[in-house]
Amino acid sequence: MINSAGRLVERLGAKVPSLSLDSLHDAAAKRAGSDDFGDPDYREGLERLVASIEAESKTNLLGRVSARTQIVDLLAARLELTAYRKDHPELAAEKVERPLFVLGLPRTGTTLLYELLACDPSSRSPTTWELSRPCPPPLAETYQTDPCLSC
Repeated sequence: MINSAGRLVERLGAKVPSLSLDSLHDAAAKRAGSDDFGDPDYREGLERLVASIEAESKTNLLGRVSARTQIVDLLAARLELTAYRKDHPELAAEKVERPLFVLGLPRTGTTLLYELLACDPSSRSPTTWELSRPCPPPLAETYQTDPCLSC
């Protein structure tokens, strides 16, 4: 129903949610309260993604809103991370030695392996909320009781 209503509204001349780079960046900057995206190396990939959505995906209204929301969320997270790094330059000196990445196709046991590895007290795995909202990072002393763990 939403998509049908969207087609009708679009035929009547209303604007569909914009995927222009400027509008995506503006929305993210408004949400994060900053407009410093840091190194522009991400832009080529973003431009290709948006061009592909526009030219190839044939998104309906709901798909377009979803794509815009996800892109703005990721750009806002980038802004927050950039600001956090500026405020904490000591992070550049930290060494991450031998990180472990669990990768695999769906239904192959990767989630089980990830959860088993996360049980090891000598390691630390990010929680789901941290992956989508990495800033600010949880404090080590409150990691197990952080209220965001239930977010």
